[in-house]
Amino acid sequence: MRASYQLRNVLVREEGAGPLVVLVHGYPLDGDMWEDVSRRLANRFRVLRPDLPSRRDTPHPMQATMTEYARWIAAVIEAGGGKAAVAGFSMGGYVLFELLRQKPQAVVAAAFVDTQAGPDTPETREARNRSLQTAREMGPGAVSEAMIPRLLSKRDRADTALVGEWVQGPGMAFFNALRRGLGGLPIVKPSSDSRPSLARPP
Repeated sequence: MRASYQLRNVLVREEGAGPLVVLVHGYPLDGDMWEDVSRRLANRFRVLRPDLPSRRDTPHPMQATMTEYARWIAAVIEAGGGKAAVAGFSMGGYVLFELLRQKPQAVVAAAFVDTQAGPDTPETREARNRSLQTAREMGPGAVSEAMIPRLLSKRDRADTALVGEWVQGPGMAFFNALRRGLGGLPIVKPSSDSRPSLARPP
């Protein structure tokens, strides 16, 4: 499928048939991070895996903001039929919160995966920008290796088979996505605080 963005018809990977599901990746990945999930969902759903602006063939945004990213996802949903269930991972969750502010009528269900409603702290933003700088100076392998202690416990890190599985699976997906986008990944502007929009218990 193709969707219009920045005066271009951008390719959006698509598989399956049924109710529309849109999967929004995190930073600094691209839609490939959802490949296994998409394959499983495609048995029951029509699944779209858009690449956020500046990833793959999606043009650079006017500004690297959640507002701009959400406009692109809204365009994808519109091209796909106008309504979708949307899942956002990490920064993709920030984009989903912004999409719900912009076009709530386009989202029939929302899944927030390993993300947060509050804004990034200055420390989080600095760590993200530092990782990007490390990738540019030392290559993406340095960043993917540095992620292992953050994602696997000390006990699991001692399991060489498990570490190898991560390196060949998620680690390789991260490495490849970062390598593809290294030249053009922008420094992302801070996200908004979405906590006020969360439903309060009665």
